[in-house]
Amino acid sequence: SFAILIFYIVGTAMSKTKGLEDELGFYGMYHSQPMNQLIHFIFIPCIWWSACVFMCYVPLLPLRILGRVDRIYNHTITWGTVLFLVYAIFYIRLDIITGG
Repeated sequence: SFAILIFYIVGTAMSKTKGLEDELGFYGMYHSQPMNQLIHFIFIPCIWWSACVFMCYVPLLPLRILGRVDRIYNHTITWGTVLFLVYAIFYIRLDIITGG
């Protein structure tokens, strides 16, 4: 499905990171124009938030098919939950102090 493809692409890119300093160095070099920085500062969080909200309406079907619990503390586990956890783990892995 489309969600699995997106998670594969993002997961592959995340697994190739070298650490916070290298990522920030690349970002600073690539995004040195003020207008480019402004556009990214405004729209990247909007795009990420929209993807999370969309994915919250997509149930994690393997849990239902396997007959396992698809709720934790009255929260339905969706692809949005998985997306949030993947990004949280990514930022904690980049820098355990400021990422977590």
